[in-house]
Amino acid sequence: MSRICSHRRSSFVRSAPRLSPLSACLAAALGVPLGAAAQQAPAANTGVETITITATKRTETLQAVPLSVKAITGDELERRGVSSLEEALPGEPSVVFTKAGSPLTRSIAIRGVSDGAAVGLTQSTVAMYIDDIPTSVVQGNGNIDLGLFDIENVLVIRGPRSTLYGSASLGGTIKITTRNPSLKAMESYGRLGLSKTNGASDWNSEAVAGVSVPLVKDVVALGLTAYRTEQAGVIDAGALGKDVDKVVTSGARIALFAQPTPQLSVSGRLYLQDLKQDSTSVYNVGTDLQIGSKAVLEPQSDKLQAANLSITYKMPGFDIVSATSYFDKKARYVSDLTASFGPFNAAFGLPADTQWVLFGGFDSRVAAQELRLVSAEATTGLTWSAGLFWSTEKTLNYSTTPVPGLGNAFGSDTIIDRSQTALFGELGYKFGNGVAVNAGLRRTSYESDDQVNLTQFGATTVNSSVIKETPTTPHVSLSWSDTRSTYYVQASKGFRLGKTNFPLAIPPGVTFFVPPFATSDSLWTYEAGAKLSLADNRVNLNAAVYQTKWKNPQLTLASPPAVGGFTYVDSLGRLNPGASVDVQGFEIEVVARPSSNLRLSAGVGYTDSTFSQNVVGLDSTGGVTPGGTRSAGIPRVTANGSVRYDFDVAGRPANLGFNLQHVGGYQSSYTPATRRTLGDYTAMDLRFGVDIGDLTLTAFVNNLTDERPLLSSTVFGPETVSTLRPRTIGVAGTYRF
Repeated sequence: MSRICSHRRSSFVRSAPRLSPLSACLAAALGVPLGAAAQQAPAANTGVETITITATKRTETLQAVPLSVKAITGDELERRGVSSLEEALPGEPSVVFTKAGSPLTRSIAIRGVSDGAAVGLTQSTVAMYIDDIPTSVVQGNGNIDLGLFDIENVLVIRGPRSTLYGSASLGGTIKITTRNPSLKAMESYGRLGLSKTNGASDWNSEAVAGVSVPLVKDVVALGLTAYRTEQAGVIDAGALGKDVDKVVTSGARIALFAQPTPQLSVSGRLYLQDLKQDSTSVYNVGTDLQIGSKAVLEPQSDKLQAANLSITYKMPGFDIVSATSYFDKKARYVSDLTASFGPFNAAFGLPADTQWVLFGGFDSRVAAQELRLVSAEATTGLTWSAGLFWSTEKTLNYSTTPVPGLGNAFGSDTIIDRSQTALFGELGYKFGNGVAVNAGLRRTSYESDDQVNLTQFGATTVNSSVIKETPTTPHVSLSWSDTRSTYYVQASKGFRLGKTNFPLAIPPGVTFFVPPFATSDSLWTYEAGAKLSLADNRVNLNAAVYQTKWKNPQLTLASPPAVGGFTYVDSLGRLNPGASVDVQGFEIEVVARPSSNLRLSAGVGYTDSTFSQNVVGLDSTGGVTPGGTRSAGIPRVTANGSVRYDFDVAGRPANLGFNLQHVGGYQSSYTPATRRTLGDYTAMDLRFGVDIGDLTLTAFVNNLTDERPLLSSTVFGPETVSTLRPRTIGVAGTYRF
């Protein structure tokens, strides 16, 4: 769904510093003229905007942070018409957003670290935060895709940062930061959008409203953002109906921000979101967005209620930060299994038209508390931080497949009761010559008390397990900075919590063992990078190269055909001693402002994620996956680019924008008989906006060339696939008052 915001410009006036020889060579390679830049800058010199982020849980500028991180600002999201991670992340260097049939079956991977499934049984390999809420604590229940309205930024932190962000930060971390309401003056806006998608009978629509009101000027402010979007369906399901995959998302966020003294600030958030999808957005391969293999529709719903309270108090020499959070996530889904099991109705003594329909859901409630002390900012000398983290999770995951005459043919009841505590800290020193060293450590202790009841063909097996582990995750870095450049090397360890397995029914005489609990896994990433500001801050060039060693990864594996090929979780090294996933890659990103009215950006990521040796357990037919095989779901190349040109139309500010996303090809699975190449596409968006006083109007075309790549594939029964949303043309208007 597309969005629009008012036209904004940022001006920076500064004198041109003397360029280093390396900076001059890089700028020359980019074609940036340095003759004028080496002299005094003109009085009104617009450079690349300065972005402030909190990736290290300190407030720093993007170019000064010694790690590979992308900040997608709220203003950029609005200009691009982006309202979800599904729209924001594809094409981001080294990031893979795997779109499947619904928000409950989508996944995110960074830097080639993935368990190879659209949504695995394992915990995510990417830690996800909404403000200070660690949403990735919950396992196996999909990703939270909060509506990106009134957002400060979305941080994409590449590489493990478990020292600061805890479990799940294996490939990286994604952090959504929302805006505080203004303490100075009332701000409000309303937006309406209408668009049409190629092949859809109905219109897409969007309605967003926001208001920020100082309750006590300069002391307390209240903010409210509410939104409702309708995405028309594009999948036709024969007799079941046309355009059956309509999605309606409604949500609201209430924010309270108070700064009663210069030392104390309090921020409270309440998040509400309700997503309903009439049926999954999958279709039969080889058709024009048609699904003919379903006996019933497959509705999905995802409801989120969350709250966060953050308190910061500035003491002499350090800050005390408390972050308290709670979220409650409920999801419901329907999965039609008739095409897979209906052909065997006669063998079960059932009527030929008997339907096999699974009804499932999960309820997750997580409370978390983090208390940390952070030293005051300093240009030289000692820096430090120390913290305590605690969380508790209770999740009920259930499903049932009622079949007349058989009772509950397939189903499960999983009860997860998990608690986690962690001590963490970092210690660094900044020398007067720009050199800085930093070392950090996190010691986590978690206990999991789980029970899993699995029903297969009416027979129920039970697995109960209690597990305690104490992973340790260090981080070390060395960097050098001046006013124009930052260079760094670092080594970081990330880890992920373990997982209780489904108790598979092993037929008599079959020697196969499923561990009741798959223990946690971890990896090391070694990285070197540079961040350069060139040509009087008109060009920012960032680059990083890395190597990851993921020893004995915790993966979603397939049991042998004699056991039915059902999936389970295990450490790869149990069946394959010494096995690892090895990843090498790089990211390069450039942002340029050749003139005050032209902004260019581009980024590319290369990821080579492969298995170190021959392994068993990945191929559902029982075959051997050769060493050197690429990780499923991971393309080698991801890239993006954008151009924005600001100009006047009849004396009114206007802008023209172009965005490009490229995702290389990747494999759907490790089973040769059903493996398919997915991805391998380039999509483009266009938009034109004009300001008429306080009203901004925008016309846009998303997926300009109507690309239809295959993005996911499911072969349980007849193969179904998903694709990009077809070409969408629309208009939107925002009024600020």
